[in-house]
Amino acid sequence: DAQESRGLGDVYKRQIPDHGLGAGEAISIVRDGGGTDIQGHPTFGHFVHGHDLVLGAGGKFAGDAQVDGQLDEIPTLGNEFFGGLQRFGLDRPIISQFGIYMHDLAHGTFGRSFRYGRPVLDLMIERLPVTLELTLAALTLSSVLGVLAGVLSAYRRNSPIDVGTMLMANVGVSMPVFWLGLMLAYVFALLLKDTPFWLAPSGRNTPGLTIPSLVEAWNVSATQGTGYSILMFLSNLHLFNAFVTGNWAFFWDTIKHLILPAAALCTIPMSIIARMTRSSLLEVLGQDYIRTARAKGLRDVVVVYRHAMRNALLPVVTVIGLSLGSLLGGAVLTETIFKFDGMGRPLLAAIKARVSTLVQ
Repeated sequence: DAQESRGLGDVYKRQIPDHGLGAGEAISIVRDGGGTDIQGHPTFGHFVHGHDLVLGAGGKFAGDAQVDGQLDEIPTLGNEFFGGLQRFGLDRPIISQFGIYMHDLAHGTFGRSFRYGRPVLDLMIERLPVTLELTLAALTLSSVLGVLAGVLSAYRRNSPIDVGTMLMANVGVSMPVFWLGLMLAYVFALLLKDTPFWLAPSGRNTPGLTIPSLVEAWNVSATQGTGYSILMFLSNLHLFNAFVTGNWAFFWDTIKHLILPAAALCTIPMSIIARMTRSSLLEVLGQDYIRTARAKGLRDVVVVYRHAMRNALLPVVTVIGLSLGSLLGGAVLTETIFKFDGMGRPLLAAIKARVSTLVQ
């Protein structure tokens, strides 16, 4: 209750009397969630990791109050902790912290993650290409297969092929990504083991197989700056890096590891694209100019692919563009299942640890 919380605050106030905090504002460390420096002292990340920070009436930094030990087990706080609060702006009101964030964002900086001890921009350069590569692979796969399935279903309207295709589309849009990912890994990694159809269940590449960055491959002397950051970002796009450097063994290895997560991620947008393509193409096939083209003796293949598809694909392209955002969000769960070191795993860890700079 409030009286007990104030009593805890008085205890911590006695431990850190030089910082001028009231009992209600005293900060307590409840759990050991981080590391130590080379001298064995707790680092700032040690204090703020997980459900660590607790504030009373001051309300300058929010956290969970989970005291599950004796008071003598709670470590004494030092100047380093409060220096970390000031360095990251966590000692200021929420509105001031938001202002600092918007100022840094306008200048192209995203703050510093005190969980990883690195700038957020460096983490994005390292991890975002993985998520982007997976998303683009899933978007390409869903677009190609979805459009082909929709065209086939519309061309064979009310046939068993049409019914079967739309049934598969309904099943695909209903399957959770995490369940489908586990099933794909089980089938292709375990049931089809030691067969030509075996696929890697996790990881981005075969362990031990690496590729030099574009900075090293092209002998770029710069070690910082915008150009260096762009090259490092492109280097982490393994398919692009392997393609431009001609490392075909690494290229095909990356594709082999990308098939299962891309297939798991693309099922929902593929089903939506297939249904949209079918309905749009059926509407266009009923237009007067299509009947005129058929009356002139043109083959059905020419009528569909040369005349009807041009107008039928307009709403489909819009759906494909809108699917990009959902694929980026779905990649978080897919990366966790297939152990891809993209933005999904650090984002999930940052949400649990309340690392606002990385989440924002």
